[in-house]
Amino acid sequence: MNLSYTWNNIGFVICCALSLGALFGLRADDSVENNNWGYSVSVAVCTAFWIIFAIPWFLWEKKRPGPPLPKGENYVTFGCKQIWFAGQQVWTLKQTFYYIVVFFLLADGITTQLTLISIAQTQAVKFSAIYNTYFLLVQGSCAALGCWGYYKLQKHFDLKTKTILQIVNFCCLLTAIWGMIGIWTTRIGFHHQWEFWLFAGTYGFTFGPQFSYGQAMMAELVPHGREYLFFSLLGIVSKGSSWIGPLVCSAIVDRSGNQWCAFAFVAALIFVPFVGIFFISEEKSRIECEAYLAREAVDLRKISVDGTIGSDSVQEKSQP
Repeated sequence: MNLSYTWNNIGFVICCALSLGALFGLRADDSVENNNWGYSVSVAVCTAFWIIFAIPWFLWEKKRPGPPLPKGENYVTFGCKQIWFAGQQVWTLKQTFYYIVVFFLLADGITTQLTLISIAQTQAVKFSAIYNTYFLLVQGSCAALGCWGYYKLQKHFDLKTKTILQIVNFCCLLTAIWGMIGIWTTRIGFHHQWEFWLFAGTYGFTFGPQFSYGQAMMAELVPHGREYLFFSLLGIVSKGSSWIGPLVCSAIVDRSGNQWCAFAFVAALIFVPFVGIFFISEEKSRIECEAYLAREAVDLRKISVDGTIGSDSVQEKSQP
């Protein structure tokens, strides 16, 4: 997963470089009109880049079939039954659902903090499309190096995924605290361009790997072969929480009149799940996941304990 994020960021850098070339060609810094037109052209460049490289993936994606569908079921009804069954197992998959809860807060804190920094950055560069693209180029390059570097560090020292995740979470927390300092002074705290160059340069050790290791941690807490179900739930949770942080931060800014006050809320939003993740046990999760699969085989797929097939189901073990 970390290597895939590395390549993802390499593609991101290439896309930013193409956008930067278009911005130079349009002389985006010459006028407000050119600058605004440059943003529109950059969107078109990125869209074309995505379409060109997405089509081959859809055509040649490797097929990864899941467990066989029991007889008498269809994908719609059985999918609903499986979601209902998983929901009933909340208290038996304690580690998995506990992580989903803390990820709900963590994802909201991370995305909201990036939004706050982006707003301050755009103000500092006076909405310059070229400078914003410069920052994105540095961020993408550092994120690629960071994901690859943390992956090598983890393998070399045989570190747990949770250890690396907590390191990057702590770095994200420090970034929020840096923004908080901007409440009381304008000398530091995301008020100056040099701070955004520093943020972009350290992105590979903070937010870049956070996205990949947040997903990798979930992979260690889900029942084998049911990743599609629990990662879908994780995706719903992470995107479903993305409106809460901005809404609360907007209220804080409106009340205080200081946009940097929102960093205090974001710091708390990251700190709480950061502490909570320490109490998650991958070892306990493996035991819970094995028990879950055993219950699912008997109660949902109607496979007997000795492995024989019920009259209305297909034996899961027969899958190639």
